[in-house]
Amino acid sequence: MSRTARMMLVSLLSLAVMPAWAQGPYLGVGVGRARAADAASNSRNLANQLCAAAYGAGASSCSTSLKYDENANGFSAFAGMQLNPYLAGEVGYVDLGTYNLRGSFVITSGGTTSTASGTEEDKASAAYLAAVFSYPVIRRVSLFGKLGLAYTRLHESCAVSLTTCASGTDTGWGPTFAVGVSAGLVRNVDLRLAYSQFNSVGDANNEYAAGDFRYLGIAAVVHFR
Repeated sequence: MSRTARMMLVSLLSLAVMPAWAQGPYLGVGVGRARAADAASNSRNLANQLCAAAYGAGASSCSTSLKYDENANGFSAFAGMQLNPYLAGEVGYVDLGTYNLRGSFVITSGGTTSTASGTEEDKASAAYLAAVFSYPVIRRVSLFGKLGLAYTRLHESCAVSLTTCASGTDTGWGPTFAVGVSAGLVRNVDLRLAYSQFNSVGDANNEYAAGDFRYLGIAAVVHFR
């Protein structure tokens, strides 16, 4: 059999087999709102630690004032392969937003009052690989869930008066999951609304926004069939 004939045969077999295991690829982009779920508790812990250190150094009083972001705008982009009506494999990227902390500390020691102030900016993101499980409810409307693994990144930039502040980047792997609903708009175009969670982002001992992140997003999905 000639090379051309073999190539034609392989192509025909591929066309015959593909519908049995794959319905086609898809691409999606979206926007959403992210939340640093542990920001408030991390901020309080930071203030308590700083005042504890001040008292340990002989301060007679310590008061704090903190203003921090718990929510931020984000966006997502993803691609997947729909294996059948109930299962797909997906890779994606989610920008989880930028969070700012602003604080001041008034410390009295030996009759002298000192004021220290500082800022911190944390930027969070995640790249993930997940299985997507879908269940059709009515025509062109499905419920779905995602379960996968995410590579997360949290970058901290900070500046503090009267002392030093360490800036840096934490990366790591952690679980991720999502639940949502998908509705068909026009042929081959769906609209997704989903709640996602990314766990153990960053090092909670260094970044006030570190911890679990939640993301509520809406996305347009284009299927190529």
